[in-house]
Amino acid sequence: MPARPPARARTVLLVDDAEEFLEVAGRLLDGDGRLTVVGGAQSGAEAVDLAARLSPDVVVVDLFMPDATGLVTARRLHEVSPAAMVLLVTASDPAPYQAAAEALGLSPIISKRDLTVDTVLDRLDQA
Repeated sequence: MPARPPARARTVLLVDDAEEFLEVAGRLLDGDGRLTVVGGAQSGAEAVDLAARLSPDVVVVDLFMPDATGLVTARRLHEVSPAAMVLLVTASDPAPYQAAAEALGLSPIISKRDLTVDTVLDRLDQA
C-alpha cells in the first residue's frame, strides 16, 4: 500500500499591534510543519489587506488593537477572505467579549497563553 502523502500545512496570518507577540507566536506556530505562518500584521487595516492577498486558512487576531478591535477586524476579514477562520486571542479576560464573538460566528476567544499549534488545528477541525 502506498504511503499517504503528508497533509498540507495550514496557513496562518497573525495580527497584533505588538511586534514581540508576532515574533513569538510566529516561531511557536511555524515550528512543527503543520502550520505555516504566511504573514504578520500590526493593524486591522493591514490584516484585511494581507488576508485579501494571501488567502490564509486561519487569521489569529488580537482582541484589542489601537486602530480597530479584533471584533471589527474579524467582520472585515470575513468580507475579504470568507474561507478564512478568524481566531481571536487576548491577554485579558475574554469573558465579557465572548457573546459578541459568538454573534459574529467566531469560536470562543483564546487566551494568548493557550495559543498552540494543537489549539489552532483543533479549532480548524471543529469548523
